[in-house]
Amino acid sequence: MLFPRVVREQGADLEPYSLCAGSITAYSLYGPLFQSRLHYTQVQVNAVSTAAELAMYLPVPLFGYLCDRFSPRPLSLLAGILFGLGYLLAALTFHHGSTKSGGFSPAVMVVSFVGVGMGTSCMYLSAVTTCAKNFGRGKHKGLALAMPIAAFGLSGMWQSQIGSRLLYERAGERKGEVDVYRYFIFLAILLVAVGIVGAFALNVVDEEELIDEAVSELERSGLLEDNPFFQRSVLHDNSNGYGTIDSSETLSNSAEDDGRDAESDIQKIRHSSGDAHRKTWVLNNETRIFLFDHTMWFLAAGFFAVTGPGEAYINNLGTIINTLYPPPSAGPPSSNSPATHVSIVALTSTLARLLTGTLTDLLAPTSSAPLFAQRPSKRITCSRLVFLLASTVLFSLGQLLLASGLVQTHPSTFPLVSALVGLGYGAVFSLTPIIVSVVWGVQNFGTNWGIVAVVPAAGAALWGAIYAAVYDGAALDGDQKGGERLCYGAGCYAPTFWAMVAFSWAAIALWVVAWKGWKRRGIPV
Repeated sequence: MLFPRVVREQGADLEPYSLCAGSITAYSLYGPLFQSRLHYTQVQVNAVSTAAELAMYLPVPLFGYLCDRFSPRPLSLLAGILFGLGYLLAALTFHHGSTKSGGFSPAVMVVSFVGVGMGTSCMYLSAVTTCAKNFGRGKHKGLALAMPIAAFGLSGMWQSQIGSRLLYERAGERKGEVDVYRYFIFLAILLVAVGIVGAFALNVVDEEELIDEAVSELERSGLLEDNPFFQRSVLHDNSNGYGTIDSSETLSNSAEDDGRDAESDIQKIRHSSGDAHRKTWVLNNETRIFLFDHTMWFLAAGFFAVTGPGEAYINNLGTIINTLYPPPSAGPPSSNSPATHVSIVALTSTLARLLTGTLTDLLAPTSSAPLFAQRPSKRITCSRLVFLLASTVLFSLGQLLLASGLVQTHPSTFPLVSALVGLGYGAVFSLTPIIVSVVWGVQNFGTNWGIVAVVPAAGAALWGAIYAAVYDGAALDGDQKGGERLCYGAGCYAPTFWAMVAFSWAAIALWVVAWKGWKRRGIPV
């Protein structure tokens, strides 16, 4: 058996739960219809998706904090409420049409997708945190974390297929575009139900043991001067591969004196009957250690440099596809439709997440060993950072194909771009939380991962604005039909993707710096 009995019992609902959480990844399915039906500009279309991205990522530290201090269950219920309200309001806004026909302002659609974004954050984080805490200390921690993350990536695939194949408008005897109103109603009902189920099903097993282990490690590690809280100063190489500060550091005499006074405090905490007090004390210390670790900032900066372009690509797939087929073309064939590309990104990102989770479990070092050193068991090891850097190279190749203009002259190659972006994006989103759990442990995973996961919000906002500005600028320079600001040709997107390539390579450099820091400390990543 891959996992023990408790894993099977407590984790059985995580994959189906995560499989519904990523509805926002299907945005490209209906985003172009905001242009053609509601007459939004590209900036307004991007404003809606950016609002969802900001609402999805900015509250993650808060939601992670609540998840760690309380439990994932309230977060799941909140997710259902936010999803329900968000998609219902979006459905009504689309149903009433554009402002020209007396409909709601685009600001109302923005507000509705704020609810969708926050609901996505709650549902995703409650599933991943539950999985990390239940399974993150085991041999297969990578796969255990990759599975709910992979399921999240599949959400857009199956939901976009339902929208395009079942909930579509009829154009005579032919299938028309997705019926956005019915599609939003479907998502609202589905996600309210899933949120309610998660409020009963999600559970962290033996959380007290995690806190006891954290207290023991903090007790062994040394004390912060003039502070009753422990601060880690000596690296420990335990079964979790957990540690932060160089082992060569020693305590000063004053710190030793303070340590004698504070040692009684830790004993009180250890044996305190107030479990909530002890848990809060430990988790606050873990957060402080995480924030003051400079390698965390390099990891987060690289994550920002990759995820922002990835989010912008996914959100703007529909409009990018339309630039390849200028009038009098009848538009993209089914092999190049938005639903097809959403599915390609979802499938490739899911494959990348499962593969990286499995392979890193098998190949990642478990002690301070050289990258490809022969261990006593003759097992070849390969750092998780090798997989992270390789996946970023694949990601940048996809952007390079688009920036070069090759796709404009050969639209049939566009699925290759989506496949490369999906592989790289999925692997980065899988490996980064795994690295967070390996380097800084799982006791405070919700808060720690929440702090890192907030950076895609800034990246999505930045690159969404850049893409929209380039697109609208090129549209103004080109021909306009019927007063609509639609753009055709490589000039609509090429400058944006050249800049994205540069950012991807900057992420590689940042992660190399962080990796060197972990290697100096002897942390097996």
